[in-house]
Amino acid sequence: NWVASARPVVSIIAKGSRSGQSEARIQASRALVTELGAQPADPFGLAFDADIYRSIMASDIAAFSRIADDLRAVFLREGVAVVVADSWQNYNPVHDLTHALARVAAAEAAVIAGHEIQVFDYPVVMGRLAHAEAGPEHLRLELSPAQIEAKMALAEQYPEIVDDVRSLSQAVGQQAFALESLHHPAPLRSLMCTPDALPWY
Repeated sequence: NWVASARPVVSIIAKGSRSGQSEARIQASRALVTELGAQPADPFGLAFDADIYRSIMASDIAAFSRIADDLRAVFLREGVAVVVADSWQNYNPVHDLTHALARVAAAEAAVIAGHEIQVFDYPVVMGRLAHAEAGPEHLRLELSPAQIEAKMALAEQYPEIVDDVRSLSQAVGQQAFALESLHHPAPLRSLMCTPDALPWY
């Protein structure tokens, strides 16, 4: 509902195939973004998850710097004033990496553009799946039963991603789809890992 209302420019880093090499999920995401009236923009399905994991394990900082550069270029080209990214949740390394890269790109773009770029995040997973608290709430959309039904019906049109929707519903309940919220991100310093507070992954 938020995407259909705001109609943002949307970039997606991972193809979402996890350990596989299928393009089906990112193609479904592109179709869904377009159907909601938003605009896909490169980077969009830049790499398979397994390739991103290898780059993480190899400490390939240059690869991630290039992604931040690409995102910064999109923000500048589109005159972006607000960036919304995955929340930092200590649940999935690609989600957390996307969060960090979006914040870096937004900060750099703001310096070049000479104006503030606000950054908000949204909880990709909810309830017990999240391993970090969400920041202060910026926007809260509580959907009506009809809106929830329409949202689920839309997901059912995309077999490549509907399993994720069902898994999330089973894990945390229907409230995962009844609420859409954006949050102020936590201070960067608070994201640092400590021996007694390691990410779930």
